[in-house]
Amino acid sequence: MKKILFAISMMALLLCACSEDEQVPKDKVTDEDFYPIENTLKFEAKELVFTPQKTSGSIHINTNIEYIVELEGENKDWIKYDANSNKYISFEVRPNNSENERSAKCIISNKELKLSDTLLIKQSINKERLALISIYKALNGDQWVNNENWCSDKPLNEWEGVMAKGDVEVYRLWISHDAYAKGEIPDCIGDLTSLENISFEYSNIGGRLPKTIGNLTKLKRLTISNCRFEGEIPESINNCTQFEYVDMSNNHFTGEIPKSFFQCDQLSYLMLHNNNFTKFTIEKNPISENLHSLFIEENEIQSPIPEKLFQCRGLRFFHAENNRIRGSIPNSIKDALNLEVVYLQNNNIDGQLPSGISNDSRLGNIDVRNNQISGTIPDCYSSMTRLIMFDVRDNYLDIENSNSIKNNPNYKDWHLTPQK
Repeated sequence: MKKILFAISMMALLLCACSEDEQVPKDKVTDEDFYPIENTLKFEAKELVFTPQKTSGSIHINTNIEYIVELEGENKDWIKYDANSNKYISFEVRPNNSENERSAKCIISNKELKLSDTLLIKQSINKERLALISIYKALNGDQWVNNENWCSDKPLNEWEGVMAKGDVEVYRLWISHDAYAKGEIPDCIGDLTSLENISFEYSNIGGRLPKTIGNLTKLKRLTISNCRFEGEIPESINNCTQFEYVDMSNNHFTGEIPKSFFQCDQLSYLMLHNNNFTKFTIEKNPISENLHSLFIEENEIQSPIPEKLFQCRGLRFFHAENNRIRGSIPNSIKDALNLEVVYLQNNNIDGQLPSGISNDSRLGNIDVRNNQISGTIPDCYSSMTRLIMFDVRDNYLDIENSNSIKNNPNYKDWHLTPQK
């Protein structure tokens, strides 16, 4: 009996061993047998925004299936896309010349699996583009001698006369030497806040300067000579403190010469001649150490020459002839050791000639003829050996009692008489 039971037990063990050998190895079982993968098709974001600084970009797609791409919108020609990669779509957009933000939809879908997702693509306006287009229209741009690429989709730095960093940050605007450029500058020029250089010279652009010029705080060169500008220079120009070169000559500007010009520490040339300015004052101590040339001749200026003008130590050329300037020539002129030329003829200047000028003075040309100057010529002029041209005719000077000036080697070339 024991032998029979032992035989049965051994057979049971063998049957169990055979059953285990026939089972599928555990390491061959995958997650898919228990958790089938779910198909997915999703953009990583719902919106993609393009700005003037950003004209290309891509977006990631979370997917494990094939899909097609479609664009929807009334006008979608401004968008190009590349879907060569299954995980990304790349976009490029053309510059936005419209006055409104524009948008379109990008749809990815797998119709068999009935899966899809939508991406909203937006492009903001480009204020600088819009400003230039408005300037073009306001100044008769269709008739300009050279208007190449203006108002096109090309980057702004490819528009004739415009320099920019690609499609943003316009820093130079030249519309000069063109008789067909005419009209008034629109206020939107103030949107070109990166402007450093403006040139409208020798054109028929005119009217009043817009107040928004005060927004151009990076402006270094302003050349608007020989145009048709008129009226007073807006007070907002006080915000423009980076000037290096200003030429507003040969226009019809009126009122006061802005005091702020003399607070521009990099200003070298200031040319305001042939206008209708009536007042010229300097209240604060000027910081224009670099001011080299000041031309204010051929205006209607009646105010005296500012005493503080000659604190501009770098001043070499001062032209103020053919005005109505009254008062005397400030004695502070002796402190302007770099001054070479002073033209003050045909004014209403009175008093006496300034004295105390050093024999180291660089003054080589002084013209004060046809004024109301009286008295004798100070002795210091006898030692000013660089003074080659000295014209004091048609004043009330006492030449006969100015004997010391005969010691100057250039005396015979001076124009001293007649007097009134």
